[in-house]
Amino acid sequence: MFASFRKLVLTFAMVCGVAATCGAAESDGIFGYDRRLRQHDIMLDFVSLGSSAILFNGPQQWGSPTHAWFYNCGVGYTYWLTHHIGFHAGVEFSYIQYTNHASNLTTISEGMFEVENSEETRLIDCTANVVTSTAMEEQTVSMVHVPIQVMTQFNHIYLGLGVTLATPITTYGTFRYGTSEYRITSFNDLSVSTADLPVFGDYVNGRNGHHNMGSTVQPVFCNLALDLGWKFYFNDNNVVSLGVYLRRSLNKYKVEHQNSDIVDLSDGTNKSRTGNIPPERTSIVESLSFYECGARLCYHIGFGDLVKKKKKKTD
Repeated sequence: MFASFRKLVLTFAMVCGVAATCGAAESDGIFGYDRRLRQHDIMLDFVSLGSSAILFNGPQQWGSPTHAWFYNCGVGYTYWLTHHIGFHAGVEFSYIQYTNHASNLTTISEGMFEVENSEETRLIDCTANVVTSTAMEEQTVSMVHVPIQVMTQFNHIYLGLGVTLATPITTYGTFRYGTSEYRITSFNDLSVSTADLPVFGDYVNGRNGHHNMGSTVQPVFCNLALDLGWKFYFNDNNVVSLGVYLRRSLNKYKVEHQNSDIVDLSDGTNKSRTGNIPPERTSIVESLSFYECGARLCYHIGFGDLVKKKKKKTD
């Protein structure tokens, strides 16, 4: 994710360099305008596109999210104390689609296993190591963000740094567990251990499912908020900006899950079953984190008094 953001920033810096070269040759118009600044700035974020996802953290290794993209829009207000320093706050909405995936998940499960001899058949407690080939979660999430930032600008270039608070307002997900294999490591009632030579148990077919807002967690993230961009001045009151930005959670939201195993052995036979619950409700996810990075196009409406520039000292 950070590698992609670095490439985006470098590309944007090259574009700004070309624009600055063109601006030096202009005497008026968009590039040559003297960049006078109004005290109040209403920002309309028409479109932001990029990559975003809620990341799964836990004892198992989750891969980087695939098919991760988002659309963002919002409105903000900036009060400029000076020509170079201001404070910004607003509200943003994101629509996110992404897929989390993991493979070869290893868990421990306890349950009943059917044992028989020449006289009888009975169920005994056992412990098994379970290896699940894959786990996948595909989510569609809408989130609300409240940014609070310090804004700086010099000529056409602006920089914003601060935090945002973000939480989902709607979410829908589908998930799938692949085939699982369990091997019995001990028969608890018999005080017999097979740890050195696990006894083959059985294969368990995968299970598909889905969930919505009522059956999933609703994390609250405190994110680092970084914005970098270039302003095109038409006049005192109308400015268009093109930039890149990053949102990365500073906290990890700890999941209060059901501590459920992917594979359940407690159904009274040696035929196991998979739990039909989302990954973040199981013991394979311990916490959640968040990122969002992309490019944005904004329109700025300036009003109020002009911000006075400091006069240069003369000898």
